[in-house]
Amino acid sequence: MIRAPMKCRFVLLSALLALGGCAPSGGGGVDTGRFRGDAKAVAQTLDDLATAGRKKDGQRACAELLSHRRVDALDGRGGCRKLMEDQFDDADVFKLDVKAIRVTGDRASARVVSDFDGDQVPRTLGLVREDRRWRLDSVRP
Repeated sequence: MIRAPMKCRFVLLSALLALGGCAPSGGGGVDTGRFRGDAKAVAQTLDDLATAGRKKDGQRACAELLSHRRVDALDGRGGCRKLMEDQFDDADVFKLDVKAIRVTGDRASARVVSDFDGDQVPRTLGLVREDRRWRLDSVRP
């Protein structure tokens, strides 16, 4: 059905918009130092996504930070790079607080809270390990 993919696209892009500018002014995006092993690598992916957002680097987001499944879906809706750059252009500065990371095999989830227009918005981000690196694959409330 067409409605579900459109909803998924909106949810993913909305979350990426929040993540894209999640670093406080003049600061880093995610505190990766409190994590170890695979959890640290997941946190690093989230930090890299924040950096890509601040730099408005849709190419990097699509090539390195989003799952192949998500890139394919966005490519089918106008091009991943263009859609990401459009979302990053609209982003302001948001804060992202990673509350917890759980890794199970080649899947991970990160429970995060972002400050979006003054509201604390909790989300669970799903990541998958592809090509030996963690990539964002889903966003859930």
